[in-house]
Amino acid sequence: MTANAYDAAPGTTLGYGDVADTPTYTDLENFIKAWNTIPGPIAEAFDITRTDQTTNGRQYGVGFDDPGKLVVTVGQDNAQLATALGLRRVLKAYRITFASGALVEFNAILLGPTFTVADKDENSVQLTFQPSGDVTFSPPESVRAKTYRAQKLKANAKALAEKSAAAEKAAAEALAPSGAGARS
Repeated sequence: MTANAYDAAPGTTLGYGDVADTPTYTDLENFIKAWNTIPGPIAEAFDITRTDQTTNGRQYGVGFDDPGKLVVTVGQDNAQLATALGLRRVLKAYRITFASGALVEFNAILLGPTFTVADKDENSVQLTFQPSGDVTFSPPESVRAKTYRAQKLKANAKALAEKSAAAEKAAAEALAPSGAGARS
């Protein structure tokens, strides 16, 4: 399987904070072992078929996006697990920072843990989150930096073109013969 920006590689962190315009996050480091599901915007559809309609096919309306649930498998680091379980049933801001630098940010309620036994006596816990509102995906920093540089280069090229056009116009006006009425 090929690695991607959203793999739960060592170094992936789960941060939490109070819901705000720009939350400050406290990271639970080296805590996430695997993703069972990652939330995403899936549109809700509902049946609006009527018995008196002119077609035989069902008709559907579109509702709100449903991000689904986020389920992660975490190592049983007792201190970090106690911190995470203290967030149960409270709406918090969460940020997942992947080892690649990619980010997923969302507000959610931690619904609860499911305790499992993983490989060879290593205990792990599955945490289930219910996101509320939008889920924001950001590419790794290297991609954001390249995008920023490209936007900056484009803006600089536009500014340079505008300056060049203004200089050409000024030169043309300076070289143009004087207007009528300039007789000696």
